[in-house]
Amino acid sequence: MKLQYPLMLDGSQPSREAVALLQDPDAPRAPGEWLLVRHLDRLRVRWYVASVEQLLDALRAATPADTVAVAMHTAPFPVSGITRWLEATRVELDARGQLDTTAPGWLVVFAGARFAGMRPPMQPAPKAAPPASRGPTRGHRAKPPTADAAPMPAGAEPEMAASAPPPAATLETLLAIARVDAPTAIAPGPSASGRLSIGLAPAPSPQTDGVMRFESAASDRQIVIDVMVEAPDFTCAGGWKHLLTVQKSDPFAATITLDLVPV
Repeated sequence: MKLQYPLMLDGSQPSREAVALLQDPDAPRAPGEWLLVRHLDRLRVRWYVASVEQLLDALRAATPADTVAVAMHTAPFPVSGITRWLEATRVELDARGQLDTTAPGWLVVFAGARFAGMRPPMQPAPKAAPPASRGPTRGHRAKPPTADAAPMPAGAEPEMAASAPPPAATLETLLAIARVDAPTAIAPGPSASGRLSIGLAPAPSPQTDGVMRFESAASDRQIVIDVMVEAPDFTCAGGWKHLLTVQKSDPFAATITLDLVPV
């Protein structure tokens, strides 16, 4: 499947700028085109997918001073028929430059630090037609229909009976905001560094700005969160991508500690 190269907005953009861009009659866009919104929520970068109509509805309901992220967060759902924003998953091309086509959902594809495109959800493969019924064989009598069985429409094919799907796992939801502790300033010098601590803090309410929602199976004892740190004027010996593992029994105790060195 070919990748798409959508118009990309940043969650920190003022909503009035985004509205002007989306309403520009000279913008090379097709009706119903999907857009990509990059949102940095301090702990990680999130990617949201929306149509032009959906995002415009949310932006028009916001104040001109609001950012795109705030407009999306405070949108009066349903927005153009949706009840929540679609979130895409960031994936990397493999060593051969190929994409794992079995990955579900919307994908934001990167080749290292380079944006390679966006892939819409894969369509399920069509079901194979059931084998034609040969009817009863000699010496066997066809089973008569039961009294409560609905008659089959003329020309309809019988369906193969499928086994009942397994019950869906019970999900638990954790609402939290980012906890980031960092020095306000770092004194210059050859040994200058600053310690950055990252974790989760309780969300005062589901409507709190920047609140994050983590869903997991009730049987899981911990949640693993991808953390992406951005600090343009610093280096970090441990790199910028990390995993924060929180125990569901005490989700706000886990902390990642990084040493940042000014460049």
